[in-house]
Amino acid sequence: MVSILTNIAGERARFHLSRVTRDLADTTERLSSGELLRSETMNFFAADLLELRIRGVAAAAENVQKGVSALTIADAALDSINDEYLARLIEIAIEAADGLTTDAQRAILNAEFQQIKTSINSLIDESTFQGRNLLDGSQTAAFTLQTGSASGATYTIDFTTNFRTDAGEGKPLSVLGASGAGLGVASQGDATGALAELTGTASSPPNISVAFANARVKITVQYPTLSSIADIADFIGIELEEARDALVAADIAAETSRLIRDQLLADSGASALANSGFGTEQVVSALATIVGRG
Repeated sequence: MVSILTNIAGERARFHLSRVTRDLADTTERLSSGELLRSETMNFFAADLLELRIRGVAAAAENVQKGVSALTIADAALDSINDEYLARLIEIAIEAADGLTTDAQRAILNAEFQQIKTSINSLIDESTFQGRNLLDGSQTAAFTLQTGSASGATYTIDFTTNFRTDAGEGKPLSVLGASGAGLGVASQGDATGALAELTGTASSPPNISVAFANARVKITVQYPTLSSIADIADFIGIELEEARDALVAADIAAETSRLIRDQLLADSGASALANSGFGTEQVVSALATIVGRG
């Protein structure tokens, strides 16, 4: 006769079913996270250290990307000044300096010449990043970007040059002057003088085109280096993430197979215990054999 106190086979069956249920829960968690359980491996200690480095690299990469974005904005504005505005000023000066150009035509050309100065300054005023103007000389010192977790992992970008046409003496476009003042092409003599300032051969001080190019290159030359730093940061971040994942990643194929097995075991075990047509010894034997825990 079997009593509650002597039904050892039933207790064993319930034990194995409980194990299957826990295994099913663990397998489901591993598949959900894609990682092993922390209780299963000591690798999480190393993985956690890598996670700290990953977060640091990601923060540094964000800093670098902000620097790249600022340089991109500045370079786009300077590119427009060079290709659209300075080029057109030279064209206007050449046409106005020609002896066959009438004073009435020069008046129209001079109005456009002065408007271009205003357009240059407007573009400078619009060239901002996070509320800071990049090209009007309002930045009195270079920016130091933190490009890594070490205190010395920094890179400096300089936006201290003033590119406004009405800037102080010695600035790259200051000879142009403000709209309505400075250079103009209202007369043939004015046009000849403007052309000399724009494209003349004097080296000290250089003409406006050369002065602008020299100042521009100090900004644009920073872009390739900072862009390379950004690429390196992205690469390091990817490598660290792969290293971390390799330490704690679950075998998805094996876990999927285990999930199917555990689901079948849990369903059949529960059904067998509930079905009086099966003896507890049969349940014990079936569960122990499949799970491998006889």
